[in-house]
Amino acid sequence: MIGFTSGDLKIFDIRDQKSKMDLVVPKNKTSVSCIAFSNLGKYMAAAWEDNTSTRLYSLHKSCQHVDMIENQQSEGQQKGVRSLAFDEFGNFLAVGTDSGVNLFYYRQPGHPMGYIKTTNPVQLVRFANTLSREIIFRTTDGSVQKAIHS
Repeated sequence: MIGFTSGDLKIFDIRDQKSKMDLVVPKNKTSVSCIAFSNLGKYMAAAWEDNTSTRLYSLHKSCQHVDMIENQQSEGQQKGVRSLAFDEFGNFLAVGTDSGVNLFYYRQPGHPMGYIKTTNPVQLVRFANTLSREIIFRTTDGSVQKAIHS
């Protein structure tokens, strides 16, 4: 998988290094800001700079996709996705944005199941480990925080 500054996404076969498929991308696309894969390779999430949504692709079902809309932030605040992370089993996706962290469940991708508002943009988001419900995230001021999702 390669994301381009044009906003396009292409899947390549690692064996012959040839392009196998162009994925459907948003019409108002900008540069790809981040990409994440679930551990088993069934799902891929992608986000574009200055875009208010993350697109979830089902790689095992002909690359069908759904857009995941983040919770609204306060007016005038820039919104951009900066980091994506799947949990160990690919059931949850954490999305780090300029205004906080959104948590999505793969069976209900249209609506976030949780939101953590932050003062500074989220630079990196990860799940703590396989048995934990903890999300760890670092903001641009260097602070590291933990949150537990249910």
